[in-house]
Amino acid sequence: NKGHFLIEPKEFTYKRTDLSPDEVADYEKLVSFVGTFLANLFEDSEENPLLDGNGRQRTSAKLIDTKS
Repeated sequence: NKGHFLIEPKEFTYKRTDLSPDEVADYEKLVSFVGTFLANLFEDSEENPLLDGNGRQRTSAKLIDTKS
């Protein structure tokens, strides 16, 4: 059932002040876990880093296909 794709994002968004103490603790654990993910770094075909206009290595989000 793909009906959940029809639900607006605001239905899944909460202010931190609306969370219970247990939910805040779980959120902090999630933030910590996601912080361990490695960045998706851009490189050219010779594995040289591709830099943005500020000289920092370009990155992109790694998207997960949730619709298949």
